[in-house]
Amino acid sequence: MAENNAVLTREFVPEDLRDRPYLKDLLDKPWDKESAGALFKKLDGAESLIGKRPAIPDPKTAKPEDLDKFFEQFAEEKPEGYEIPLEKDSKVSPDFVKAVQTAFKAGKINKVQAAGFLKVINEFGVNQQKAQVAAQAKADAEFDTLAKTMLGQENKPTMERVKKLIAEHAPSAAKASIAKLDDNNLLIMAAVIDAIHKKYASEDDLKKLNEGGGGSGNGTREEKRDKARALIAEIDKMKPMDPARDKKQAEVNALYKEIAS
Repeated sequence: MAENNAVLTREFVPEDLRDRPYLKDLLDKPWDKESAGALFKKLDGAESLIGKRPAIPDPKTAKPEDLDKFFEQFAEEKPEGYEIPLEKDSKVSPDFVKAVQTAFKAGKINKVQAAGFLKVINEFGVNQQKAQVAAQAKADAEFDTLAKTMLGQENKPTMERVKKLIAEHAPSAAKASIAKLDDNNLLIMAAVIDAIHKKYASEDDLKKLNEGGGGSGNGTREEKRDKARALIAEIDKMKPMDPARDKKQAEVNALYKEIAS
């Protein structure tokens, strides 16, 4: 027995395990009943801890309810427990924030996973915003160059004049569609209208437009045109011998005469 006590515990421990912290206080002690007891107590304690840890289900073979039960322990108790960091002047809807928090809770993910997810999404959003700003700046520069090419350096007064022409002469039914045109299409339309107007309009007409007028009636031509159309619709519904037909027709003729003047 005395001979055995001369052998240190490290002689019984494999070399690749001798650096383990739980063996540090045993390696240089004699291998005896006391050392063996201490080692077995450490082993028993480790087994007890392992037994307390929840079993990790295999995602490939586990039942959905078992996976739910396992991951539920890592989720926040309430959706509000997930922090959604936002920029100071962020325009993100509070409803969207709540939806994300609810999704995290439903997915039973922990805070670390949620933070990682949000980090990637936020970086993507920032990059997208930068790309959009750059694209808009490029589009603005291209439009400015195109406007100068089509309408000259001082193109803004021309655009305003064309807008007045469109407001005055475009049929009511077409105005909604015109409003939806993108800048390039509107610019092309403006260049064509401006060229036609310069060729056929008098200097006085151009002057009136630039001063805020709109030709005869100061921008009321469209109203007169609409009124004439309404009268024509009424006439179409009247009986041929109705004495009021002539009166309404005279009104229509007078309106179109004013429009043409």
